[in-house]
Amino acid sequence: MSEEKWNYIIGDIHGCFDELLELEEKIKFHAQKYSSQPFIIGCGDLVDKGPSSKQVLEHFMTGQENGTHISVIGNHEIMMLQAFDSYSSKGLPNKFPILFETYEDVYN
Repeated sequence: MSEEKWNYIIGDIHGCFDELLELEEKIKFHAQKYSSQPFIIGCGDLVDKGPSSKQVLEHFMTGQENGTHISVIGNHEIMMLQAFDSYSSKGLPNKFPILFETYEDVYN
């Protein structure tokens, strides 16, 4: 008999990776009490403000590959993509190549 999956919705993570991991530990504990597997749904604004936006994005991408996470795009992700697109058209990738390589790896 397979375990039931429960959905847990998290919003406005804003690059706070350590806090996300703490919350996920609490979610796992709650799910175990009910013999379920947690499925984490990020409802936008994974990035911006906090110090670890890249780690949050990578965590959700790995989770999506493993079938444990999914997210929708929020206004902060849209603003980030618009900024990168604007900067890339102004030749900034030549000045900050590692930043734009990371962006291309994550979003392409």
